[in-house]
Amino acid sequence: MDKNIRLDELNSFSNSLAHDIMRNHEKIFADKIRSIRRTSEDIATIAERLEVAIKNAWGSIDKTTSEQGIRLTQSIKETAGQLSTLNYNLDYASSEEFHKTAIDALNRIILVIKKYVPKLHRVLKADVASLNSTLNKLEATINSLGVSLDESPGITLEGLQSEIKNILEKNNTLRELKLQDQEMEESISDTIENEKILLKNQETLLSNEEFRRFQQYEDALKSAGEEIDQFLQPLIKPLRKLERTMSSKESTVDRNAIIRIIENPKEATSQFDAQTIRGVLTKLNDALNHGQIEIEERKRRRAQETILAISRGELDSVQTRYLTLQEESQTAKEKLASTGLLNMSEEMKRSLKEAYSKREQLETTRRDNNRKIEELIKAISKQKTLIESKIEKLSGHKVSITT
Repeated sequence: MDKNIRLDELNSFSNSLAHDIMRNHEKIFADKIRSIRRTSEDIATIAERLEVAIKNAWGSIDKTTSEQGIRLTQSIKETAGQLSTLNYNLDYASSEEFHKTAIDALNRIILVIKKYVPKLHRVLKADVASLNSTLNKLEATINSLGVSLDESPGITLEGLQSEIKNILEKNNTLRELKLQDQEMEESISDTIENEKILLKNQETLLSNEEFRRFQQYEDALKSAGEEIDQFLQPLIKPLRKLERTMSSKESTVDRNAIIRIIENPKEATSQFDAQTIRGVLTKLNDALNHGQIEIEERKRRRAQETILAISRGELDSVQTRYLTLQEESQTAKEKLASTGLLNMSEEMKRSLKEAYSKREQLETTRRDNNRKIEELIKAISKQKTLIESKIEKLSGHKVSITT
């Protein structure tokens, strides 16, 4: 049966597992390290004896060789002395660090011996041989510690603990994101409630008789404007082509009228007088008759039919109604403004727009947050499987990590 381990207990479980698995290995590490320290002490002692021998051999070696020999022994004593007194812990990481320091010390001793020993060897063979022999022993004990480290599950445990640290960090991030999601959900809910209140207040305000009348004028004005736009639609493309063919010497008024009809037909018919509009339509009709505008026959015919209908006054009634509605709508609007109701309505629209914008922003942020949550859940699930597999390999027991 699988052993269940809660995610928040994973660290302590890993430490306990490491202690049980590494206990015998750590004893081996301690023995190897003690041997390295003892051998380092031996090297320092031999270097001390070599220094005495160099001083006693004053007549047998020259001054330069003697000085070099003294530097050799002092360097060895310093390096070996530091290694022999180096503090250490029994865990894998500390033992590995001690091993690296020991290798560095060994290399420094070897380099200094290669530099200075050759000249001394001729005179102090026995002392140099003793130094080399102990140095070989130090190298062997350091290598032995390295082998013990490699054969232990220490590196696997370090990998496991790194995975555990990583999954716990991800889980903390997941908790924070879920908390943020809850806060955003509450904010969105509050914003929706605020929107409902604003919409209800707006509905109450717009139910005012003056507002209803104003809205009726606006709706009728919009309908009349759309009717004018639709009526003049067949003229838009031909007028655009006509405007491109006009020379700079032609009437600025005509050009402006054409541009205005193209951009906003309903406003153009009220902005320019009837004579200007008729002049523009006459110019367009002449251009169509004389083939000055390249246009499909069907569209040319529709444009000329529209021009003819306008000349017969078919647009007049709609245009008159549009202008009348404009005036009535403006009068109603001014009346609303004088009572402060229009300002209240505009303020309410702004508040609603801000509420909608805030909710959209919150919903966008929340969607992004939820995407991160889903990605983290998948990553944690994948990492849980990896950690469970490593624990099983190390302990021989199946485990199941729960959140």
